[in-house]
Amino acid sequence: MGGMVAGEHEWERIARDLLGKIQRGVYEPGAQLPTESELRVEYGVARNTAQRALTWLVGKGYVAPRSTRGVFVRSYDRQLVSAGLSAESREADARVEVGVVEPPAEVAARMPGLTEVWRRRAVRPGHLVDAYIAPELAERVPELRGPKALGDPHAVWLQRAGLEVEHQAVFVARMPTIEEEQLLELLPATPLLEQTSTVADAAGRVLVVRVDLYAGDRTALRANLAP
Repeated sequence: MGGMVAGEHEWERIARDLLGKIQRGVYEPGAQLPTESELRVEYGVARNTAQRALTWLVGKGYVAPRSTRGVFVRSYDRQLVSAGLSAESREADARVEVGVVEPPAEVAARMPGLTEVWRRRAVRPGHLVDAYIAPELAERVPELRGPKALGDPHAVWLQRAGLEVEHQAVFVARMPTIEEEQLLELLPATPLLEQTSTVADAAGRVLVVRVDLYAGDRTALRANLAP
């Protein structure tokens, strides 16, 4: 058990000690931490002090609560997915919502002159896809305006529309908004992997902006790089 650091509160000492044990493997991924009552006895502190230490570990994302079962060391079971428009359909087994919206600022900057676009939103645990589609493309490919999940990736639908397209993608890591945290059922302190893809026609006009959001603790991205 570690000693006190100058200016440190009791709950900070307990949290630091538990974190050290997690990092050293004393508590392995998936292992349950001591309960508040057990920590109270072990460290000789009040129950609310032990509770605050566990709350801090939860808030930092080192551990996760499981209803009434206790607090467990966070584990990572990442699924490898392929990035890009030509990958498998992002709508399989997803809840799909379609409607006309005002494009967010980041999308509007890529699609100048458009004040309304069609948005296809596909939500499933750990993955959120928003595809913003230019009205002219939505008219040409009616399936894009319907709520039925598409069995083929977006690239296939663009090819069926007779479009020669240029595809680019940008990847960033960031923290989620409150809405994204709820939609993706994220644990506290879970970052997102954000993939923003743009599709332009031969004249350089952007027809689709697709934003894929992946839970950072459940996903690893694979991208094929051109030589």
